[in-house]
Amino acid sequence: MASIGRRRVKGSEHRVRRLERILSVSRDLTSTLALEPLLERIVDTATDLTASESASILLTDGRPGQLRFHTCSNGSTQKLVSM
Repeated sequence: MASIGRRRVKGSEHRVRRLERILSVSRDLTSTLALEPLLERIVDTATDLTASESASILLTDGRPGQLRFHTCSNGSTQKLVSM
């Protein structure tokens, strides 16, 4: 019984840490004027929270239906932006 309780506490603590990180990024969204560092933080946090190998943000390039890579994790931004 005690081990079940400890697992629940650990699971709850893990969820709280994840939510705190999401909240921190949300605060940055409303307080940061510099776009590049903010997008990099979002990509890094998303990669970490989802346990992914990489993540990226695509932005519209002004033409209808056209997207371009803007910020990518794992140092692949330049490679993908040039595509």
